[in-house]
Amino acid sequence: MGTLIILLANFAGVVEANNKLVEADQKPTLVFADAGWDSIRIHNQIAAVIIEKGYGYQTDVLTGSSPIVIKGLRQGDIDICMEAWTDN
Repeated sequence: MGTLIILLANFAGVVEANNKLVEADQKPTLVFADAGWDSIRIHNQIAAVIIEKGYGYQTDVLTGSSPIVIKGLRQGDIDICMEAWTDN
């Protein structure tokens, strides 16, 4: 009986380790910020093609004003901001 418990515990550990490896292989979707400017949109599109075709990541875009974009970056909702305008 003790051997069975040890085998089941080892099997559970192997399954858990395998699940972590599978999760590690899954790449997250990278989210770009879109503050509404034409220049940031072209930068996002060029970078998205490079990231998707060259590195195998999926990408998405979140649109918002500059303060919303900054908040999204701080909270981790947005991963990439290709351009930022600030007050001088």
